Amino acid sequence: VGGLLNFIIYILQDKNIIATQEATFFTTNIVLILALGLLIMDKLFFDFASLSKKAEAALRVKSQFLSMVSHEMRTPMNAIIGMTDLLAKTPLSKTQIEYLDSIQVSGNSLITIIDDILDITRIQEGKIRIEHKTFDLYALLKQIHRTFQKTIDDKAIQLELYIHPNVPQYIKSDPARI
Repeated sequence: VGGLLNFIIYILQDKNIIATQEATFFTTNIVLILALGLLIMDKLFFDFASLSKKAEAALRVKSQFLSMVSHEMRTPMNAIIGMTDLLAKTPLSKTQIEYLDSIQVSGNSLITIIDDILDITRIQEGKIRIEHKTFDLYALLKQIHRTFQKTIDDKAIQLELYIHPNVPQYIKSDPARI
């Protein structure tokens, strides 16, 4: 930088664009501007590094909080689902069976949401595990269809499951995340 600055000043003086006194003033100003620029860049870099560390710490705290809350929600939800499964094995009226089905579908939906929250936390922490196993895609689709059938019937909506013949029955993937 110093050599380039001297060269510019030499050219400016040689072409009689600036005098020696002006060249000194020009050089001093350029040096001050460069020094100020370096100080500002150093401050910005320090602030960025500090903010980056704070952001990483905040992300860790958020992930820990979501993980803890998800686990705390999962325990009572599993109890509710377990109790509804036990209740389903007792003699019930048609209306009670309908209510129980709604509770089971809602409970399973909440467990899925809780699992999704845990998955987000695991992804952010780099701890997500994707399974690669062969499973029956048709059976999974039929199960999903059955899960929503009661809600669909209650709302007088028609939902049909159609699986194109070119769709393979067995695929290798993560059945929980597909």
